[in-house]
Amino acid sequence: MTFKLAGDQNSGKKLIQKRRVAELFASHIPPDEALLMRNGKYVCLVCRHKPTFDTLTTLSIHRDGQKHIGAAHEAMKRKLADREEVERRLQLAQVQGVESSVKHSKQSIGEVLIPLEPAPDS
Repeated sequence: MTFKLAGDQNSGKKLIQKRRVAELFASHIPPDEALLMRNGKYVCLVCRHKPTFDTLTTLSIHRDGQKHIGAAHEAMKRKLADREEVERRLQLAQVQGVESSVKHSKQSIGEVLIPLEPAPDS
């Protein structure tokens, strides 16, 4: 018994080529911009309303849009502000750590040189 395939050999090649192009598109999308869900759909992590897309081509079209570009600029500003805040807090913690170690050393020196209670008069 013989049967015929629904498509010819060229359709199989086109499907493989389409998958390769999709993989190339996926390699250019940063991992913090899009997420592949379990059901095979893609989610834009940059935009506030978190749109979902069926294919990488629709995701790439979305990434070229004005709303996504504006949201990406806002996300970059937030990342930069967060990074600066972390650096500022680290510097502040280092300065406070140095000051506390200086205070601690002054207290230990002060305790040795100056007694806390006056000596009883005899």
